[in-house]
Amino acid sequence: FSDPQIAAQPLKRFLSSGSTQAVRATHHMGTEGMAAYKASALEGFRTACRRLEIPEGTLVVSLVPPADVWSDSSLAAMVSFWKEYGIPVSFADIHSDPHNLAALVRSEQKKNPLLRKFILFGTSLHHLQVSQWQRLENSNKPFLDADTVWLFDTGGTKGRTLHTTQAELHTAVRQWFSPDCDVHLLSEYGMCELASQAYSVSSPHTGEFD
Repeated sequence: FSDPQIAAQPLKRFLSSGSTQAVRATHHMGTEGMAAYKASALEGFRTACRRLEIPEGTLVVSLVPPADVWSDSSLAAMVSFWKEYGIPVSFADIHSDPHNLAALVRSEQKKNPLLRKFILFGTSLHHLQVSQWQRLENSNKPFLDADTVWLFDTGGTKGRTLHTTQAELHTAVRQWFSPDCDVHLLSEYGMCELASQAYSVSSPHTGEFD
């Protein structure tokens, strides 16, 4: 850094997912950069929810671990920003057991019997892990009870990946719900180095972002 004031700012280091290459890119943010990222993450999500007609205060069920678990993940930081600013977020620990997703949703619905709509947010790998559990351990039976779900698929996962097509992934996650559940298949794409995000413009996701 050439500016000593900038050089003195605390730095936050984020690493890229590494899902497409062995070497993971490193991005550093100072105090101003983190403030910009928080503002962008919050406004970007709220704007996407308004555009997609997702009611304000809708529960976000995150398959992405919280920031204290994935400390070098900008994606985990983004979801934690939402929670920090009052958006209801619950984290499902599918890494220890994919069944925890079903258990979390049941727990939230027990606390609020009217919880028939929620957002489900995770990476492709997370969704594939849950789908594999459903196929092997749950006989492909629907296990999430809801009327409407907005399912966001996003990004890579910290150097690990499983390969599938978008159509196959959509077919797999659609089977988590009963046939009468209105499932919106969406996507989010974020770049922490630009402190910006883009969201699906249609469902099912066609590869176009806004």
